[in-house]
Amino acid sequence: MFFYGGSWQGGSRDLYPFVGASLAAQGIVTIVPDYSIFPPARFPMFVEDAARAVRFACESAAQWGGDAERLVLMGHSAGAHIAAMLSFDPQWLRQVGLNSRTDLAAFVGLAGPYDFLPIESRTHAHHFRRRR
Repeated sequence: MFFYGGSWQGGSRDLYPFVGASLAAQGIVTIVPDYSIFPPARFPMFVEDAARAVRFACESAAQWGGDAERLVLMGHSAGAHIAAMLSFDPQWLRQVGLNSRTDLAAFVGLAGPYDFLPIESRTHAHHFRRRR
């Protein structure tokens, strides 16, 4: 599963057919899901959307010739952050009935922002400020 980047505020799976085609050429079933973006989405909405997409991938893998036991999360930039959150913080997949330690085979992050605390960017502060 590949999560695209776009600073949590842009992007679309329609821009990434080359990812699916490149991986499919290697025999890898690939899903590129959309997720909510800013605005109106804020953290954790993007991660929650992605968790639901992972659940869907696990439930649907066999119908596309995939193996749910070999699920790899991959992302670029903001998508890498989302994939990392799902891979290393168990709360997100737990919310959809999955276990990040047993239901994921690997994580691949490409140019992801993994440690940006304290948040000093005004743009990121808006993305990650929780609504009350």
